Amino acid sequence: MTRRQFLTLISGASLLFLTACGGISPTATSPPTGTSTRKQDILVVGAGIAGIAAATSLREQGQNVVLLEAKDRIGGRIWTDRSLGPPVDLGAFWLHGSGGGNPIMSLVDQFNLDYIEEDFEDLWLYQDGEVVDGAELDVYFRDLKTVLDGVRELKGGLSQDISMATAIDKLMETEGIAATLEQGMMWRALSEIQVEYAADLSQLSARYWDEDLTFPGNDITFPLGFSQIVQRLSNGLDIRKRHVVTEVSYSSPGVAITTDQGAFDADYAIITLPLGVLQSGDVEFNPGLPPKKLAALDSMAMGTMNKVALHFEEPFWPTEAHCLGNLPESGLEFWSSLPHGTFPVLVALSVGQRAIRFETMADDAVVAELMGSLRHMFRTDVPEPKDWVVTRWHGDPFSRGAYSYVPVGGSLENNEVLEEPVLNRLFFAGEATNQVYPGTVHGAYLSGIRAADRILKLANPN
Repeated sequence: MTRRQFLTLISGASLLFLTACGGISPTATSPPTGTSTRKQDILVVGAGIAGIAAATSLREQGQNVVLLEAKDRIGGRIWTDRSLGPPVDLGAFWLHGSGGGNPIMSLVDQFNLDYIEEDFEDLWLYQDGEVVDGAELDVYFRDLKTVLDGVRELKGGLSQDISMATAIDKLMETEGIAATLEQGMMWRALSEIQVEYAADLSQLSARYWDEDLTFPGNDITFPLGFSQIVQRLSNGLDIRKRHVVTEVSYSSPGVAITTDQGAFDADYAIITLPLGVLQSGDVEFNPGLPPKKLAALDSMAMGTMNKVALHFEEPFWPTEAHCLGNLPESGLEFWSSLPHGTFPVLVALSVGQRAIRFETMADDAVVAELMGSLRHMFRTDVPEPKDWVVTRWHGDPFSRGAYSYVPVGGSLENNEVLEEPVLNRLFFAGEATNQVYPGTVHGAYLSGIRAADRILKLANPN
């Protein structure tokens, strides 16, 4: 069962499924190195999954494409780290929906990648050093289902948007949820909803909660990391790493892009910068973007999720557990790598203000706080980790967050406005431009294919 399916199930909503395009066949040519002054057919800014999907699709149709990537690696917010020894996904982790129609699953099958189906019901929740028994967990789920069913009914009649926190509070009061059960229900709500949208309940729109669609099937993870997909898909593409884009000019026919390594000209450009980077103004557009697009940017929000991977000598937690949590400490969960392999790694997930607060702290201070949570959870002499790695997606100048969400007062229509081309030569892609599947890898991928198709129709009108 996926996170999104769990939320849909307990809210009583029906699933809608769309059929998407299949995989793209990579070629084996090697990319050139260095910058080039000759004009390209198409420039793609950003070598994440959206940019790579677009470039691969365009190259297959004979277009000359160059990708400009600010970092020294590809993948963007897909990042498999190997500094601890075992591969750990510190960016995208779950492929949501392994059933029919998911284009990323088509790539998984095409590349014959190993994967594991996740079980979001295999939760070990602790309170006062003891495991909460299954019967009590069932009560938490029942109460959460009741509350979210109410939120779904409530939001349909809202004249003005409210936050998910306010909506849940209203329904808890209406349904008379007992204070003794409230902590467990809220832990589950925070785990499922905040992690799904990388935002605090107080920031998240109730009106647009759960309005995006899903693919059928389970969520899956990759023992060797999510980065395998972008590595295989990008084979043979001309990717210029360490090229930081500073200006995009489209004042005359074509597009001119300035980087810290030189200038590039093309007939068309696809901008796949993350929402947070577009909002930061670090990249100048000349002329400025249309007012409608700027208004959409102002009304959208970039969520923050951070991860801390803790590598231990040996496990001290139940080896069969997928996810661990501790009451009453909500908004923090630990995912175990042991269902995926033999390396004893716990990955702590934090979202929203907690994740941003962690970015203001030194790594060892973050680890110390997390170890305090684990010791409170197990009430035993939990050993220190032998190594760790801490993410800081909010402060990363080339990400500025994890993925987008609809804030209070916002609308998914803004995602559609962000996607709209400018003068039929400047195109936009990325998860935040996908109105149907925002905040997902498959949403980003499909947005790249969509942008490529738009250009191909212009370049080959017949």
